[in-house]
Amino acid sequence: MLATPKLLKAARNLLGLTLDQVGKAAGLSGKTVARVEAGGKRTTIDAAEAIQAVYERRGVQFLQETGEYGEGLRLPKKPK
Repeated sequence: MLATPKLLKAARNLLGLTLDQVGKAAGLSGKTVARVEAGGKRTTIDAAEAIQAVYERRGVQFLQETGEYGEGLRLPKKPK
């Protein structure tokens, strides 16, 4: 499942990461990350997939919409 722009932005904010941190980890610029999060027309699926992969490596799970619930995400447990 490819996460929506608003889920990508939510994941970044919940993880406390900056646009530049995510961009560097994804091999993109912070400006590109911002364009993807804004749902910009000049973004690529490859860029969105690279950003999503950054969050998934940190344990974030993206959840598909179901008949009862909307799309969402799940964060990993914090270590004790």
